Amino acid sequence: MSLENILSEILKEGEEEKLNIIRDAREKADNILAKAKREIEEYKESEEEKIKKESQAVKERIITAFELEREKELLKTKKELLDGVFQGVLEKIVSLPKEEYLAFLAGLILEYAQTGRELLYLSDRDKNLVDKAFLDDVNKKLKEKGKAGNVKLAEESVPISGGVILGAEKIRINASLELILEDAREKWEKEVGQILFS
Repeated sequence: MSLENILSEILKEGEEEKLNIIRDAREKADNILAKAKREIEEYKESEEEKIKKESQAVKERIITAFELEREKELLKTKKELLDGVFQGVLEKIVSLPKEEYLAFLAGLILEYAQTGRELLYLSDRDKNLVDKAFLDDVNKKLKEKGKAGNVKLAEESVPISGGVILGAEKIRINASLELILEDAREKWEKEVGQILFS
């Protein structure tokens, strides 16, 4: 074999070796690229899932906050309506015709007087409605119930909308409209609410 043939053979083998190296390098590069693309896709899917879960959690928190706010507003509205109902009852009682209102006051005194010797405390408005004949009639009825029948009108008035406060020594019995309606509200609020909001 001549030198030329040997060089030609070496060059040919070198060319084949070069092509094999390039092919292997390309194959490795393609594998690395394919693996990188898979990893990027997996990462992207993973991040999209995280973002989806986080956005769902944020959405649920926002909805819950809005629902709580709505419920709070609904309760506030219901309370305002109930306040209005009981305020309306108070106004209706104090605006009864004089005779009916005086009968109402007399009923309170007869119900809450313990001894029949109490001082009768009234609002400014009610003090102007009550006269001696009213007190005489109430005291007569108290005597019929076995009590002293000596209720007297206190000189000072009290800051109530209506009703009475009866005082004997250091004890005062509050039968003001505010307290009566507060007690009634505690007792009847659920039923009134069901009627209003059903």
